Amino acid sequence: FFIKVFCLLLHLSYLGVCVIFFSIVWLIIIYVFYFRLIVNIFIFSYQFLGFWVVRLHLYSCINIAFLVCFFIFILFFDIINLFDLVL
Repeated sequence: FFIKVFCLLLHLSYLGVCVIFFSIVWLIIIYVFYFRLIVNIFIFSYQFLGFWVVRLHLYSCINIAFLVCFFIFILFFDIINLFDLVL
């Protein structure tokens, strides 16, 4: 029983490390993207605004895909932990 609890805590800590790592990477990507967006809007006038609207739409789709992958990852580890506790 204690080994199973330890394995469960190990999976949760591994999941926490993955969450922190992906959050840091995601914040860096968002910061770089929006910094480039602001710089391009200030340097060039309005000729790139349509391009950036398309980029923002693609970015929102990528964000949704990231969240879906993240929830699948969490669900996968929950299923592994369930089987581990059952066994």
